[in-house]
Amino acid sequence: VRRAVRRVGPGGRVFVTGCAARLSPGVFAGLAENIRVVTGEPQEIAADIQRELNGGSHLSAEAESLPPETRTETGRTRFFLKVQDGCANRCSYCIIPEVRGKPRSIPALEVLATAKKMVRAGYPELVVSGINAGIWRDGDLELAGLMERLAQTEGLARLRLSSIEATRVTEELLEVMNRNSRIGRHLHLPLQSGDDRVLTAMGRRYDTTAFREAVDLARKKLPGVNLTTDVIVGFPGEDEEAFTNTVSYVEETGFSRLHVFSYSPRPVTAAAR
Repeated sequence: VRRAVRRVGPGGRVFVTGCAARLSPGVFAGLAENIRVVTGEPQEIAADIQRELNGGSHLSAEAESLPPETRTETGRTRFFLKVQDGCANRCSYCIIPEVRGKPRSIPALEVLATAKKMVRAGYPELVVSGINAGIWRDGDLELAGLMERLAQTEGLARLRLSSIEATRVTEELLEVMNRNSRIGRHLHLPLQSGDDRVLTAMGRRYDTTAFREAVDLARKKLPGVNLTTDVIVGFPGEDEEAFTNTVSYVEETGFSRLHVFSYSPRPVTAAAR
């Protein structure tokens, strides 16, 4: 945020959103006079920022017909289609349950309508996303069925799936991804640690054996699948042996890309205590 303030200079404006803004709005607001903290649901945040950038004026009827987030994505080809929010997993390092609340799924009809509208607005690629997208559900319809329906969107060139937990990799989902050429053959499965003791301390809902089974299933049912992951290093209690176990596990699994984060404490979480 400080870097953004320096970049825009005293005549510019910086908007701060997201989990950290919800948790500690006063901290960010006090960094500079031209910072504004904006919280709420994504559509409300986008509309609020748009109004301020327009000097408080209303948007045109044409612009109002599109979701607010569209209006700030000029020149982009990829739209992130949010289908779910909130999480109840309560991993010991994670603040998301405190700031995002209980899991909730956006109804299928609303998701499909937004997808159709965004493709018509010029986005050839949609990325299905959520805090815990793998648990999306609407009645008897689960994520696999939603992906199947989204893949049929007229004019859509590419459909992607963002991060999901390894425990949510099902045969049905993989079969849907395999038979629909529009769906990218990519899964981002957060590992966090390749050591079972650390995974237990993190409160993750799998061990290394279960994670490997999900990876093997994905490679069997979705030939050529590209696998990426997240890893946290320096978690409280992680010793040299646990770190070495993680390095070996990552090498053996053969991910194409890693997002590696140094552990940083989040207030009110068990790991921070």
